[in-house]
Amino acid sequence: MKMKAILLRQFIKPSPNCYGSIFSRHSSLFPFSVFRCFCAKTVSKCNSLDKIQNINVLHDALCLYDSMSRMRPRVVNLKEYSAAINLFNDISCNLGVSVDDCTMNIAIKCYCLSNRVDYGFSILGWFFKLGFVPDVLTYDSLLKGLFGEKKISEAQGLFRKMVEEELCELSVVTYGTVIDGLCNDDNTQMAIEMLRVMENWSCKPDTDVYNIVIKDLCYDEMS
Repeated sequence: MKMKAILLRQFIKPSPNCYGSIFSRHSSLFPFSVFRCFCAKTVSKCNSLDKIQNINVLHDALCLYDSMSRMRPRVVNLKEYSAAINLFNDISCNLGVSVDDCTMNIAIKCYCLSNRVDYGFSILGWFFKLGFVPDVLTYDSLLKGLFGEKKISEAQGLFRKMVEEELCELSVVTYGTVIDGLCNDDNTQMAIEMLRVMENWSCKPDTDVYNIVIKDLCYDEMS
């Protein structure tokens, strides 16, 4: 791992305004705005808002909550990120329902895909406050969000921190996210160096990673 960090440092240069400054700004609990976005559509056996409001038995209430919680991933899969974020805010802030690491990872992903990576970092603060450990999915979403908002030096700083402090086990998706971000920043040479690093380690590049670099080289040639 030390050798990996040394090699990566050769082309992922430190920046004084990278990961550390982001985390310090957004690690505290973010004062989310709370929105109500529940609808009157069918939920489990309840097919109207009246029936939902008339629930007065604990078992029925618990069944309703279980049915609604199972709908959460479907909202994200529909790419309705704002709706998923509103649900998360309502559940965690207004209803006071405890959230787990899976739910927070979904919220981070939605924020990052909505070009609000700063809010994603605020959710990262929740992980530590609630005693959860962020995993590779957490950091991959934040990396993608930083690159997507053209915060290249901050993305490089986060990636370097992931490697040097072994924050998580890096995956092919992690490297692919960095390589794609470098290519989109017109830094193809650095992306190729990253590809070579992958080829010499256990985390080998897959077809998707090679295609990212090939596509960028072809685009440069046509330009």
